[in-house]
Amino acid sequence: DQEVYSYTPSYCQTREIANHMLSVAGDTKLLRKRWILTIMQYNYHIIRIMGKLIQFAHIHDILKHYIRGFYEWFD
Repeated sequence: DQEVYSYTPSYCQTREIANHMLSVAGDTKLLRKRWILTIMQYNYHIIRIMGKLIQFAHIHDILKHYIRGFYEWFD
């Protein structure tokens, strides 16, 4: 929906969402059940930022895979 993607979050909102999404990575069951549904709820800008975060965050390989995949898909 175009209205969803037209919304640009503030810096604080973006960090809060990014931190939450990264914290989900600790539980692979949560990852499988919720990750795809969760990331699809957030807009283009956050997905791009999450793609950039993989360069700096020390997170589980599967999370890196999902972030990279969605980043390329939306890009």
